Amino acid sequence: MRIFLSSLIICALISPCAALLNTNDAGTTAGQFLKLGMGGKAASMGDAAVAGVNDSTSIAWNPAGLTGVKGSQLSLMHSLYAGDVFYDYLAFAKELPGIGAVGIAVQYVNYGSIIETDNLGTELAGFTPYDLAINAAYALNYNGLRAGINVKYVSSAIKNTATAFAADVGFQYTVSDVKLGVAVYNFGTGMKFVNTAVGLPVYLRAGAAYSPMANLMVEADGEFPADGAAGFGVGAEYFYALSPDMAVLPRAGYNSVNEVSGFKGFTFGLGFNWTTYTLDYALVPFGDMGLVHKISVGVKL
Repeated sequence: MRIFLSSLIICALISPCAALLNTNDAGTTAGQFLKLGMGGKAASMGDAAVAGVNDSTSIAWNPAGLTGVKGSQLSLMHSLYAGDVFYDYLAFAKELPGIGAVGIAVQYVNYGSIIETDNLGTELAGFTPYDLAINAAYALNYNGLRAGINVKYVSSAIKNTATAFAADVGFQYTVSDVKLGVAVYNFGTGMKFVNTAVGLPVYLRAGAAYSPMANLMVEADGEFPADGAAGFGVGAEYFYALSPDMAVLPRAGYNSVNEVSGFKGFTFGLGFNWTTYTLDYALVPFGDMGLVHKISVGVKL
C-alpha cells in the first residue's frame, strides 16, 4: 500500500508538469533565481539532491527532507558568480518530536551596481537589482512516507519591484534501500513589474539515491521545467573517516541543465564533517562565464 501510494503521488505530480514542457517557453518566466539550489554539497553533486537531502538545506531541494533533521540545524551559503554578482542563502530547521519538523530560509541574489543612462548616453543614477525569497516549511513522516511543503514570499527589484507568493511540495520514500524523492516547485502567483504579470518557473524534480558500497552514495535526478527542456543531474559522494569526530567527503557530479557555451556541466567539491559542524565547497564550471564557487557551513545547535 505504501509503494502504491508513493507511485500514485509521483504520477499525479509528474503528469501535469510533463504536459507543460515546451522548449519554446524558455525565458518566459520571472524569478529564475528560484531554481538556484542551496549548499556546497548538492552543488558539487550536479544538483542531485531531491531524494537524499535530509538537513536544513531541504527547504531548497525537497521540504520532505526536513524530517531527517535531529534537534536544530543552521546552514549558511555564499556563492560567487561572474562580475559583482553573489548569491547568499540562510536556512534554519528544527525537529518537533511527534509533530514533524519546521524550517525557515532567506534566499538573496545581488547583481551589483548598475548605472542608468538616457538615450544620449548621459549617466542619470545608479541602482542595484536584487532577488529575494523568504521561505517557511513544514514536514512530517507518515508511516515511512515523508511529505513537506514550503511557502515563500518572492520579491524582485530592477528599478521597479515585483512580488509574488508561491509554494513547493515534496515527498520522499525508501524502497529496498533505495531512497526516492519528488518535488514540485513555485506554484503561485505571477510577478508584475509594469502592466503584465509573468508566472514563476514551475518545475518538477524526481530522483533516486542509493549506496552501492560502504561509504559511497550516488544519486540521479531528472528535472522537468515548464519553461524549457528537461534535464538531469547525477552525483556521487564518498565518506572517509579521518577520526571518530572528523570525516572528509570528496564529491563529483554532472548537470545537463546549463545553456552557456564552453566547459560546463561537471561539478566538483569537498566536504568536511565534524561532530557539530560541516563545511562544504563546490566548484562549478560555468562555460565562458568562468567558475562559480559555492561555500556553505552547517551547524547543529
